[in-house]
Amino acid sequence: MTPIALTFSRLATQLAPKYAETWLVTSELLTAEEHYGAALAVLDNIRPDDPFAEAARNQRMELMVKRGDRDAALVEALGAANKPDADEADWMRVGGLYSDAGKPAEAADAYGKALVLNRAHADDGTRWTILLLQGGALHEAGSWSAARAALTEAVKLAPDQAVALNYLGYAQLERR
Repeated sequence: MTPIALTFSRLATQLAPKYAETWLVTSELLTAEEHYGAALAVLDNIRPDDPFAEAARNQRMELMVKRGDRDAALVEALGAANKPDADEADWMRVGGLYSDAGKPAEAADAYGKALVLNRAHADDGTRWTILLLQGGALHEAGSWSAARAALTEAVKLAPDQAVALNYLGYAQLERR
């Protein structure tokens, strides 16, 4: 990153403070320079009802983890996921944080909650991905029968996805 890039992004936030894109870019530039606290602070300028609020939440969680605040990120993610208007992305975020923390059983449970919320729009092509993640978490947690069921369903929904086929195939090879 060049200093001029950060100067331009900060200028953009001053000229257009209501535009989330300016704050997101500024946060990304600060993150590139490992100024995580400042990168987090600028994300506070993005309104919760902004179309880019989801991107800001994702970036916030990543920054908290990079900064070493994994527990705080998980608390924030769980807070969002337990709201009445939570969606599958909120539970996917929780699952990812649990998975990164080495808690595969909790991750599998979070992915299961994402699957329940995904049923409303199961034809959008994302269901197999959630099943793959859940299957991987269940596999890591030592629950092979549940993992195999989730992975098999993922392959059934997306038979042309190499990553799903590969995971199921290698997991089966491990178990002969």
